[in-house]
Amino acid sequence: MPTEVTDDEANSAGDSERKLAHYGAHGKEGGVQNAAAKRVPGRNAHTVDSMGRLLSFAHMTSASDIRLIISDVDGVWTDGRIIYAGERSEVKEFNVRDGLGAKLAQRSGITIVLLTSRRSPALARRARELGITELHQGAVNKLAACEEILQKLSIRFDEALYIGDDLPDLAPMLRAAIAAAPADAAPEVYRAAAWKLESRGGKGAFREMVERLLRERDEWEGIVKEFQSRTPIT
Repeated sequence: MPTEVTDDEANSAGDSERKLAHYGAHGKEGGVQNAAAKRVPGRNAHTVDSMGRLLSFAHMTSASDIRLIISDVDGVWTDGRIIYAGERSEVKEFNVRDGLGAKLAQRSGITIVLLTSRRSPALARRARELGITELHQGAVNKLAACEEILQKLSIRFDEALYIGDDLPDLAPMLRAAIAAAPADAAPEVYRAAAWKLESRGGKGAFREMVERLLRERDEWEGIVKEFQSRTPIT
């Protein structure tokens, strides 16, 4: 029969069980999805199945608990293409709607982190334009980078939303409170995501994710009304 476990007990379940839980709860792989389970509302109430296996972290934190969005760049903010302009320059194309999404999230007190394994002056410029100070380029290990960022900001994984599109994003996605993926993400990544977006990378996926987050926090309608009344968004 399903039972409730505390945070400390849940953490001891181990990464392998967390991965199994994520696939079972949000994808077609694994048998956890159909296992009998019960959850009582409350921040410290974790859902386990009849065998005591920890179910998806995506249901352990409500949208109102999210303090941080960690976002991959290539394939999320862009369509994944790399355009070289000569030997030393590359061109990146960004979607203005994603930029507004970032500003709206910041306005709601959510910190934005851009995390990428590449290095790009164009990305640095875009981050400056949007007031994103947490730009981390050249990340070889994204999970290790996330752990360092969370420690620096005094934020836990269960207060973070991670959005990514390819295999290097899987490890942090499986540990974040909410994992999101664009419509054209790698199949394994899309299956692992709790929030399966309809927009493709570079085509408003980040904005769609932010809008969903703000809607679930009951903040979106108020934002729309401010735009309707032409009240400045700062």
